[in-house]
Amino acid sequence: MSDTSVVVLSKYADIFKDCHESLERYEPGTRKVLVRDGQGIYPPEGWVTVDGPSGDFCYARNANIGINHCTGNVLLTNDDVRLTHAHTVDVLEWALEKRPDIGIISPRIYGVVGNEIQATVKPKQIIYSEERLAFVCVLIRREVIEDIGLLDERFIGYGGDDVDFCWRAQEAGWKLAVTGEAAVLHAHPHGASNSYLRRQETMQEMDDLAKEIFIDKWGKPGW
Repeated sequence: MSDTSVVVLSKYADIFKDCHESLERYEPGTRKVLVRDGQGIYPPEGWVTVDGPSGDFCYARNANIGINHCTGNVLLTNDDVRLTHAHTVDVLEWALEKRPDIGIISPRIYGVVGNEIQATVKPKQIIYSEERLAFVCVLIRREVIEDIGLLDERFIGYGGDDVDFCWRAQEAGWKLAVTGEAAVLHAHPHGASNSYLRRQETMQEMDDLAKEIFIDKWGKPGW
């Protein structure tokens, strides 16, 4: 069995539904951790379900809670991501085994993503990225976490934490990469319009705050 655990952060059951179903279909034997923001999602059978703290959502904090419930590599994925084929985890792990310098790797992302390479990599390719990888769906090698620690919880909303983590990994000598051998879909989930709109309303405000925090930490913008 793989030493990778999947970590999903979610609040809304209607958004989580498609992600949950795709993981059950394509990764039935992989260990899965759900970090709930609130009580809106019934704990899925066979998953480790952990409740995030009450109060305002903090992506970095909740991701760290999930990571701390894992011992091996971590596939950190958004709750509006859907796997599109079997053996996604195996393919990503194989890439890490083949390229020991890679610390963080993303599958090809169909849909919305913040790094063009993640959306345009060709099948059969493994491409290094000098830019940060958007944490839509990324496999993080355990040694990277041991080297640089967890996500920085100074990023108190959503955004910036992935850029910061990638920069820290690169400073520690790790490479970022994308493989076209695996692919996921990142799109508006079916039947989740109201929840999705409520969440999107706060995203721009969070992004603006994240940029301020990033510049304060690094002395320059990261995206």
